[in-house]
Amino acid sequence: MRKRLVGVVKAQARRIDVVQSGGRFVEPVMGHPRRVQGTVVRVEGEAVVVDAGVPIHLTPTDPRQGASQFQPGQFVSCDVMDGATFTPRA
Repeated sequence: MRKRLVGVVKAQARRIDVVQSGGRFVEPVMGHPRRVQGTVVRVEGEAVVVDAGVPIHLTPTDPRQGASQFQPGQFVSCDVMDGATFTPRA
């Protein structure tokens, strides 16, 4: 029997780049994410929420970037640092 799991994925992005083409994905499919690409859904504080097939809260670590620089609808791509987390919601 399958059970639905709901929660929040958070990660630190090395640098978030606005790109023009490609698809939504998290790479690799299993294990800790290393690369994320998708559409900006919203900005929450210091995090950019990206729809990459699943919503991922990305915090930019490049000192030249801030979450407020990104707008909903932009298509973005980034490498993810080690230490991504998943927090289940009740």
